[in-house]
Amino acid sequence: GFRAFHESGQHLRDGDLLVQRMQLRFWLQISRDTCYNRRMATTRVPESVFDRALWPCHEEYETDVFSAVSTRDLGPIVNISGEIPPQENSQQGCSQREPFPTL
Repeated sequence: GFRAFHESGQHLRDGDLLVQRMQLRFWLQISRDTCYNRRMATTRVPESVFDRALWPCHEEYETDVFSAVSTRDLGPIVNISGEIPPQENSQQGCSQREPFPTL
């Protein structure tokens, strides 16, 4: 999986220049079943690996990220459903951003 906001909660709380400079952050939320189906359609792993390692690590990471948001160690994150078509995701994302400043 991809951890866009760092490898652990400690890194989030300590801050990172790249993340601190992000003016807009997105979290694509998908269900366990969707995640499992997508994983098995790409790089298959034993079901026990998914159940005992991959999904629990994702849940822990999600908790770390949103904990950092709630304590303001990390700026706000726009939560978007990863269950909807990509075109709708991009529309939701674009509706959240401020216009780019003119130079």
